[in-house]
Amino acid sequence: MKIKKFSLFTNNNKNSVTLYYLKEKLNNIKDTNDFFYKDDFANGFKVLTQPSIFLTWETTYQQLLEKSLGSIKNNKHGSFYHFDYPVLIGFLKIQGLQIDWNNIELDKPIQNYFINNINSDKFYQTIADIEFYLNCHASVLYQCKSSNTKEIYKCDEIYLELLKDNYYKNFKLSIINRRDYQYRNFLQQYEDKAVLSDFRETYIFFDENYRQNKYISKKSKKIASFCHAKSMVFVDEVNKVVGFVGKTENIIIPKNMISDIEGSYARPARGYGWIFSYLNLIDANKIAVYFGGDNFKEFEHKIQQVAKFLNYPCRVTDFGYDY
Repeated sequence: MKIKKFSLFTNNNKNSVTLYYLKEKLNNIKDTNDFFYKDDFANGFKVLTQPSIFLTWETTYQQLLEKSLGSIKNNKHGSFYHFDYPVLIGFLKIQGLQIDWNNIELDKPIQNYFINNINSDKFYQTIADIEFYLNCHASVLYQCKSSNTKEIYKCDEIYLELLKDNYYKNFKLSIINRRDYQYRNFLQQYEDKAVLSDFRETYIFFDENYRQNKYISKKSKKIASFCHAKSMVFVDEVNKVVGFVGKTENIIIPKNMISDIEGSYARPARGYGWIFSYLNLIDANKIAVYFGGDNFKEFEHKIQQVAKFLNYPCRVTDFGYDY
């Protein structure tokens, strides 16, 4: 099988980024998200020691110090940890990865990895290759087109920031961890004490997946044992938790975090028409969840059934025709 490789080096050859991908796989790709995660990007990255060491995104600053994989160096901009070994993040092999070591809390997960001043004789082709790769596997949140072009990609609350300087033909790549560990800790602790008080089978479809929305997670064995491969909503009265369980993913959330359930629709006219339904959270976030329905009235009925079962306020708005 052919491996395609792009190498980018600084002038002094100390830092480099190499992009690897399977050429045939990209030509026939169907599920780019699965392809991206074959190397465990969702969980962390590899440090290419002998043998290699896998670091999760939950690794704390203190835990990294104890592994002796690099050292802290100071310059006029502050303190930075430098890895002594190349790392593999997704399909990006990076030599010279650093960590911002300023104003940190040693017991907290590492927040900011980066590599500086990468340039290449084939700058524009290299940037295009990296942009293509990142676009396949993450959503672009922000783009600013100027001599300094910034693009921010998001994947499972891990942000990849690409800052390009077209004049000097170099770029900086940052990997920023913005995960909500309070919610992740809740999920981990809930797994051992989950109770099924009551449930209703219903169609469940999420507009996003666990890589795009922090409240969506892969269905665990405990939750799967509740539903026996069926989609459903459930209530855990003991722990004050509600669940929305789809085919492979679910939302498990404290009951008091949801304020209400909202739906809206418009019938086809000049436009195609549309249907939306959301869980509205008390923190002002929305989670798109579709509960099925072969027509608009049935769609409205299913939302109201779910809301009534879970004891949430519900509103469904009919916008008439889509002109």
